[in-house]
Amino acid sequence: MPKISDIVKENKLFDSKAFNKLSPKEQDCITEIFETVDNGNDDVFIFTRFEDAIEDCCKKYGIQRQQIDNFIDNQTNDILGEIVWVIQ
Repeated sequence: MPKISDIVKENKLFDSKAFNKLSPKEQDCITEIFETVDNGNDDVFIFTRFEDAIEDCCKKYGIQRQQIDNFIDNQTNDILGEIVWVIQ
């Protein structure tokens, strides 16, 4: 099974407009989220690992969850080239 970090590198997640607009602290948080998911327990469902990593890293870096969600939305929009509808 491919690792998240391989997918991230392949899609140049860390070389995108959305990522480059983030503050250094937010960039560190995003990077750690993906590293945490990659290094997590394979017995745990990937979406659970991802959600847990977001929560833990947001607390560690003092970043609001909404900022990470906005980044994910912006990154998705950049990759897909369209607007993803989000209920807020």
